[in-house]
Amino acid sequence: MVVQLKGNWGKLTIFNIYNEGNSNNTVKELTKFHRNNRASLEASSTESAHILWLGDFNRHHPYWDDPNHTHLFTNDTLDNMEILIEAVADVGLELILPSGTLTHKHNVMKKWTRLDQVFLSEQSHNLLILCDTQLKHHGINTDHLPIITELDLDADIAEETTMPNYRDVNWDEFSKTLSKQLDKLPAPKPLINQRQMDNACLALTGTIQEAIGLEVPIIEITPKSKCWWTKELTQLCKQVNKLNRKSYKLRANKGHKIHKTHAKATRKYNKTPKNTKQQHWHNWLKRAEDLDIWMVHRMILSPASDGGKAQIPALNHKEGKQLRTA
Repeated sequence: MVVQLKGNWGKLTIFNIYNEGNSNNTVKELTKFHRNNRASLEASSTESAHILWLGDFNRHHPYWDDPNHTHLFTNDTLDNMEILIEAVADVGLELILPSGTLTHKHNVMKKWTRLDQVFLSEQSHNLLILCDTQLKHHGINTDHLPIITELDLDADIAEETTMPNYRDVNWDEFSKTLSKQLDKLPAPKPLINQRQMDNACLALTGTIQEAIGLEVPIIEITPKSKCWWTKELTQLCKQVNKLNRKSYKLRANKGHKIHKTHAKATRKYNKTPKNTKQQHWHNWLKRAEDLDIWMVHRMILSPASDGGKAQIPALNHKEGKQLRTA
């Protein structure tokens, strides 16, 4: 996948890459793409340009892997590696993820290696702030570590909306606060006309809103917000991340009990979100109103999907083959 961002600082073209382990087609197509689209990728007289390659390249090399893992560096592996190095040099990129940083844990061997890389154009290194793995955000059932790359670029900030978070309310405290607010209202009396009715409703509504403002926390709604997330998941996530860091530090000691504890906590955390989302869906269906019926109908009839497009466009089309990227 290729994304190009533009701003008053110029343009940044990001290539999110998955290169198959037994093929060099992706790397060759990337080289061809750069040669055929230099005008849209390189700098011009009015703007500077930056290029970023990142993703799973499925290539081992002593420069970034552990040199002691000699079984990784076969003749075929090194030959394939030279093709990637030549492609990177042809585009004018340099490795910015520090050498020796491990990114991948083998599912069977349970050994850490380096398959993921981040390459940045040579003239853009003055923009680099950070490039490193994020062990604390290691996803459940994933064998790759997430990598964060931070560049010094000005970007427009999207406005965030807020709303009351009724899930985190301490209802005992809310009841006490509401009682205190209700005591401030005038003593009840018969309502004899519409004006008195309206004034009483406004006063009662205002009192309830004051209690909500005092006791109900505010949550920020962003495109990444998960409406089904709960406190239990937050606590489980922190626990798993803590155990994950300890397990990673003791990865050389295969018999340490921390690995079993980590695996057990991971299995529990893996099941809990599924059950939570299912319960949230059932609760939403129970509360669905007339206008929601069409949305429910559309969700049920739609094929299973991750929310993305069903097909990722290729960089080029030739002989019916498509370049697979991820």
